[in-house]
Amino acid sequence: NKWVRPKKWLHFVETSQAMIFIADLNEYDLIKDNENVMSASIERFSNFVSDPVLQKTAMILFMNKSDLFQEKIAHVPISDYFPEFHGGSDKELGISFFLEKFMATKNEYREIYVHVTCLINIENVGFVMECVRDIVVRENLSNCDLF
Repeated sequence: NKWVRPKKWLHFVETSQAMIFIADLNEYDLIKDNENVMSASIERFSNFVSDPVLQKTAMILFMNKSDLFQEKIAHVPISDYFPEFHGGSDKELGISFFLEKFMATKNEYREIYVHVTCLINIENVGFVMECVRDIVVRENLSNCDLF
């Protein structure tokens, strides 16, 4: 499986406090190397979430490019690539559908922080970065039994 954790960078993440995973919502219709890009992204995320080395690492999922996603679903039905989706061109239903697929990969004890983003929106980026900072601070305090 080409999405298995590369051993060459394992030593970099063993002591990481947080891992940011970015999934582009608008890639649900893209095929690369005979594989749906969104499906591959969900699988890769699952590998990270279930990796024993990362069990103490805060996971932050950015569901990015929500603006492009909204434009695309009006013309390219999600159900053409994910037949189990029945939400038509509803942006919120589409986001919920993919969020559910990502969340299905975690165990019940794993906390994952999710942000739907449009990273070209400067105000949105600032808010998200503040959230990431807060998560890292909380994790540090928790690791020191102060939170």
